[in-house]
Amino acid sequence: MLIEITKPSSSLTELELPPCVVTPFSLMQVMAYLHYYTPKRLPDSRMMAANHLRQLAQLVDKPDSQIRTIRQHKPLATHLALLYAANYLPNSGSQLILLPTVANWLHADSQAQLEKLIHIIKAAEPWNQTLSTLNLQDIITEDYTLYVYQSLTRQLQAISIIKETTQPASWQKSKSPEIWQLNIPPTQLLWLQFDLRQLGHWNTDFQLTCTPTSIATAIQRGYGPETIQWLLETATQQPLPEAKETQLHQWHRRAHAYRLRTVHLLTTAQDEQLATLMRRKHFRSAVIEQIAPRHAIVSHDIVPQLEKYLAKQDYSLAYSPNQPESIKPEELEANSAWLAARIMIGLGQIVPLPCPAPHSLLAQLENQLDSAQKTELEAIATTFLQKIREAISGRDAFLPAKQPPSPTIIQTIRSAIIKEQTINLTYQAMSESKASLRQVQPLRLEQRGNLYYLYAYCFRAEMNLTFRLDRIKEIV
Repeated sequence: MLIEITKPSSSLTELELPPCVVTPFSLMQVMAYLHYYTPKRLPDSRMMAANHLRQLAQLVDKPDSQIRTIRQHKPLATHLALLYAANYLPNSGSQLILLPTVANWLHADSQAQLEKLIHIIKAAEPWNQTLSTLNLQDIITEDYTLYVYQSLTRQLQAISIIKETTQPASWQKSKSPEIWQLNIPPTQLLWLQFDLRQLGHWNTDFQLTCTPTSIATAIQRGYGPETIQWLLETATQQPLPEAKETQLHQWHRRAHAYRLRTVHLLTTAQDEQLATLMRRKHFRSAVIEQIAPRHAIVSHDIVPQLEKYLAKQDYSLAYSPNQPESIKPEELEANSAWLAARIMIGLGQIVPLPCPAPHSLLAQLENQLDSAQKTELEAIATTFLQKIREAISGRDAFLPAKQPPSPTIIQTIRSAIIKEQTINLTYQAMSESKASLRQVQPLRLEQRGNLYYLYAYCFRAEMNLTFRLDRIKEIV
């Protein structure tokens, strides 16, 4: 299937096609990006944050590193205006989320896709109304609209002459077995390319990179392992290699192991200070979860009350309520900005990020540092990320083990797992002031770093729970 024409073939030299402003392929790329990242909708002419605009500008083959608003980029503005005029993007909401109606356009053939876009441009009144709503009427003028219409018409004429072909995707060698790289030809069906781009990271080089984190994110967004396997086999036109199939099901089991959420973490210097706050009813209601004797996840509403309460006791709250939404690279020192971007990208390989990884920012800052600086900063980032991995793998950053678990307890649990027996244990949970008696059905024992964890069914909670062995006082 022909998606984009940038240069006519030798048999079509008489058409003399100029570069196209919008193609079905470029529009699909914009759709796939919006669906993957769901950018926050800004209330002014920017429409979305500058980092998203720069990425989209590259996808429509018109890169612009200085773009700050949609009005500065005609081709990108045209793509977004088409999505709004086609009712593929809603006019309200806090985020730019595609509507399900895009599936009809993606699954249509090339001719129907182009005819739909041409029909949108020809409907003068709805089109002008869309431009007015987006404040683009002075950017996408009548002459420019005519230019877009002619470009789409030429593509429609070319489809009837050029024979459509579809090439299969191909697997590429990667440096790590935890990374899959798939080369996706631009002639793949648009709906298939759209879905494939929800499975990993991609760019204008038509290469899809899948990692355990990106597959986990896709699974959390509704792509099951069977669907993912079917998409990959449809794209490559061959069965998924046995090793990759096994790996895919392993990644599926790990998909919900980690979740990232934006929270307010309240930390006190002493255990008793948090306990005092928890005894006050109007503070306790704002505590979402106490995760340690000195740490609790709280709602934003607690801040004004807490500041007033602490001021009466001559304490201050270390909190900055007016943090800027984004910091421009030029406002930061290059080395600090590079280190922050490098750590953010590294975190994205450990847990799913709530925002796009700043690859473009890192590349922009590369030129401002010499090799010695980058080597030193890379060592700092590597050390930091290693500590994060150790914490996630089981080394409790808040409450490290005071002593290793008793070998007798370990042996008793292992024996109960083998014999499928229930046991009674006295357990001191982090959120409880005293130990409690639990009846559990041991299912699995894991060692993470220096700590042991018991995964068991708790009859009191009526659910599977994780118990840290060094907090088990005794087994009775």
